[in-house]
Amino acid sequence: MQERPPNQLTLHDLAAKKRKRDDFHDELVTRFDKTTSQRHIVQWITDANLSFRIPEHKGLQKVFQYLNPLVHKTSANLTHETVRARIIDEFNTYKSRVIHALSRSPSQVHIAFDGWTSRNRYSFFSINAFFLDEDTFQPRKIVLGLPNVAIAHTGENISAAVMGVLDDFELIASNKVGCIILDNAASNEGAVEAIGHKLEWQNPASRRIRCFEHILHLVAKALLVIKDSNTLEDLDADDFAEWTKS
Repeated sequence: MQERPPNQLTLHDLAAKKRKRDDFHDELVTRFDKTTSQRHIVQWITDANLSFRIPEHKGLQKVFQYLNPLVHKTSANLTHETVRARIIDEFNTYKSRVIHALSRSPSQVHIAFDGWTSRNRYSFFSINAFFLDEDTFQPRKIVLGLPNVAIAHTGENISAAVMGVLDDFELIASNKVGCIILDNAASNEGAVEAIGHKLEWQNPASRRIRCFEHILHLVAKALLVIKDSNTLEDLDADDFAEWTKS
């Protein structure tokens, strides 16, 4: 009898290979869940700060189709409108959890906010909350909002943006706002007064905590560079270079 070549499969080998292929196919089919797949894509877009339109890219859709044909068969590909709607839904879900955590905190909720302007000239205020966890009593912090303050950064305008976010998280109705941590910008004086007036605080200034890091920065700048750091703005580059040589 002619010997079988060593690389030639037997019927048993072929049957085992087919079973393995069928098992893989069955796992691919049964494991795939359209909702879970779309959730992972939305989370990826959010985490990586990608365009909402990226799931519509034909090349990416081909990759998904190659990895699992069920993506196409179940219409699991997303449009930018769907991505936006899903992100809003996810935000509202997590927002309700944050509201619950803030309301159940054994402490008051302390607020810090600061503004900056992005490279494309959008002006934002980051509003952060600090509180104790209900179960562990450990300090927690979370970003509540990033409102775009397109108008002048007066105390009244800043307070309006902050109060809008505090109201969204039901901190005004629950009277949970404690202290406010801010840097030494002049507009923050008016913002604290306006917020305190709206929250009916008797002495808003007593609720303000000045940012220690900002104070330390100003002190170091005054000691190392010049007594009055504001006068730096009045020096041109040549005068400043000559002054720092001494």
